[in-house]
Amino acid sequence: MDEALCTTNGTLLDDDLTVLMQGIAASAAQLFWFCDACYSGGFVDQGSGSSLPENVVLIASSLETQKSEDALRIETDKETGKMAMFYQGTGTRWLKAAVDGGGLPPRATHQQLFDALAAERAKDKRARSAIAAPERLPLP
Repeated sequence: MDEALCTTNGTLLDDDLTVLMQGIAASAAQLFWFCDACYSGGFVDQGSGSSLPENVVLIASSLETQKSEDALRIETDKETGKMAMFYQGTGTRWLKAAVDGGGLPPRATHQQLFDALAAERAKDKRARSAIAAPERLPLP
């Protein structure tokens, strides 16, 4: 079954996304992709049958059977003092907190990043979705 991302420009099928990722990964030592979308765990191919290149690691904000979560954010710009209101994927908020929190070493492994995301999710009392990652996660 095909998985797809719905964008403002249309739909991007998983097969098309894999071709794009293969092109990018061909010129990269490693590629990390965090997908914060409903049912995004469906993009995580488990085990050796993965269609993504070996140097690509994907972590998804929900399992393939779950809707992702959004949160209304209200923040004040530190420089201008103006307030901004926007929606942000909860998984993206967890990722930002994990990276900005200072608990990760400068050259964190993908496993350390996954663990930091899981820790941020555990602190979120409203969290209902899980985090999905492939079995072959521990790239350097």
